[in-house]
Amino acid sequence: MGLHPSSNDRWDGDCVIMGDFNEVRTLIDLSFDGYAYTWAHKTANKMSKLDRFLVSKGLLASFPFLLALCLDRILSDHRPILMRELSIGYGPTPFRFFHSWFNLDGFDKMIEDTWNSLATVDLTGMINLKNKLQALKIVIKQWTKYAKKCSYKAKISIKSKVSNIDKILDQGGSDEEILSNRSLLLKELNDINSIDLLEAAQKSKVCWAIEGDENKNFFHGILNSKRSQLAIRGTLIDGEWIVDPLSVKSVFLKYLSTQFSTPVSPRICFVYQFTNRLSLEQQANL
Repeated sequence: MGLHPSSNDRWDGDCVIMGDFNEVRTLIDLSFDGYAYTWAHKTANKMSKLDRFLVSKGLLASFPFLLALCLDRILSDHRPILMRELSIGYGPTPFRFFHSWFNLDGFDKMIEDTWNSLATVDLTGMINLKNKLQALKIVIKQWTKYAKKCSYKAKISIKSKVSNIDKILDQGGSDEEILSNRSLLLKELNDINSIDLLEAAQKSKVCWAIEGDENKNFFHGILNSKRSQLAIRGTLIDGEWIVDPLSVKSVFLKYLSTQFSTPVSPRICFVYQFTNRLSLEQQANL
């Protein structure tokens, strides 16, 4: 069974279609979690992915975490499929550095002083660099959090002072000193707002939406579609679909540990004696 492309063009809203489809043209085929095939011959020597959920692009823009879960089959030759929205957090998001921080007073000096004050005792330079960057990240988080609190308090104070000056001006009490103070306060408020807007622009990807692609709905629709297809929401363990983040991370860690573990026997043997060799301490660090 197939869908004619013109049938989707005549539909104005978002749609979800579920059924036995052999071909997909214009709609998006939701990626499967759980089992990979929805149909199997009774002898289990032939399997195929027949049943699908087809959704429109606009639906993924509103619900980017939609997925199709393939369940167990007992008597039927078709596995039941279930569509649901599932978003799983695997811990804190990666540390993000904002360009607006460079405009904060004292930020450059804080970075320089912190970096020079950090002392590490590791033998290798790579481990030293990693440890210093981790320690610097903690200091930056604390410093920027305190700076944001001070910026918020300063903004409230400036708005209150400007409001008081406007009341004086409204009553006819105007002189050069009052007007000069009002101009300075407005400049300080504008500087604070500029920093906030710069950070907000980076968070919301406004720069990329304006400079990279003017058709932002189409652009974000593609991103949500890729995100839905590539997202890891669970893993199949002994026929059971596991979605608990700790269990999923444990399975991935166990698998990668076996892939990168020390081989039982050396695969390559060098007879030549190299003159420059790592010390025992360097080998232990590696």
